[in-house]
Amino acid sequence: MNDEIQLSVIDDNGERIILSKEQKENELQNCKVYQMFKEDIELQNYFFHELTLLKEKWTCYSEAPERTVYTKREPGQNILSVFFKFKVPTNLFYPLALLSEVDLFQHWMPYILRSEIMHNYSDFRKGLFVERQFPFPLSNRVLILAASAYLVKERKGAMIMIRSFNDARKQNWGFDSNQIPKHNLVEATMERGFMYIEHIDDNSCWYHGMININPNFTFIPDWILNFTVKRMIYVIVGKLQNKDFFENEMIKKRMAERPEFYERVKNRLREFSNI
Repeated sequence: MNDEIQLSVIDDNGERIILSKEQKENELQNCKVYQMFKEDIELQNYFFHELTLLKEKWTCYSEAPERTVYTKREPGQNILSVFFKFKVPTNLFYPLALLSEVDLFQHWMPYILRSEIMHNYSDFRKGLFVERQFPFPLSNRVLILAASAYLVKERKGAMIMIRSFNDARKQNWGFDSNQIPKHNLVEATMERGFMYIEHIDDNSCWYHGMININPNFTFIPDWILNFTVKRMIYVIVGKLQNKDFFENEMIKKRMAERPEFYERVKNRLREFSNI
């Protein structure tokens, strides 16, 4: 049996014509939705492949039974790369809900001075504006991000991917530069960013984070990497490993304001967990 997907078009006479392999490729290359999902799959594959290389190509910064941090310096590139994994004492719905409220990032993520949604393409595909602080004497940076989220059912997880808008993404996403808030800062480049929440049981999950960011500084000294990692460990990990953090009124209020959205999220997660 030939399992290859066929594409067809309707000609001027109303007849359905099956496209050849070459014609199908041309159609798909011009399909913006296809290109977006194709990139999502490529990014997902990159993330899980990179996990297999942690001990080989990354440097272990800190390791404990419920918390691991790795760093990497990209040869010949001015890219800051950090991977972290830690156990969260709640089911995966709550970290995902927290990450869905973009404008709250500045209240719990270190270095984030401003965070907002520029455009909602769908429930799980958004354009983001983020202002990130760097320690003195370095200047702040902004990030203009394409963010997408989806389930990884075969691994019982959910992934959020972020990356800066390049020309191809701007075209495929229908990006409008007029949506960017006014600012006078240099734009940093998020090569790839991942937040992957993995189901353990009804009361716990793994939170994986990986970022590859070029802040567009002439040089990144090692002390910046160390400072960034330490702040990330003590602030992000410290908060999310405290179950009471997810019970605060700010998060509860947001869930109450968007019950339909969060019910849709729960319905998707129920495909592999008892949310």
